[in-house]
Amino acid sequence: MAVALVQGKERIYLKHFYDRIAQNQAAFTPDVVDFYVMQFSQPDALRCAFLTYRAFEIGAEHNRRGREESRKVKIKNMVLSGKDSFLAPHAASMAKEFYEDVKVGLVSDSGHYLAEENP
Repeated sequence: MAVALVQGKERIYLKHFYDRIAQNQAAFTPDVVDFYVMQFSQPDALRCAFLTYRAFEIGAEHNRRGREESRKVKIKNMVLSGKDSFLAPHAASMAKEFYEDVKVGLVSDSGHYLAEENP
């Protein structure tokens, strides 16, 4: 159903998120938005994108079991979050649940979309 509601309205859908959770709005130039609209307009792109979010529940269950069994990734890790992201206040505590050795960095002038907002 989600695909049917968004298909043909990819620009409206994407702009909804860029306008609300990006800190650096200037990063989302018309050319950048056009690029993402083109990608999300490809056959099956929306279906795949929505399936990614649908899989969050499965991932959450795997994560819960891993925490209960005290399994943590032993390889050194670095987690980056946009300083102004809604997830930033929780980045360190979330990362430490899964990694034995983790460094968390906050990227300034950035919200949720690090790669675009402050590469």
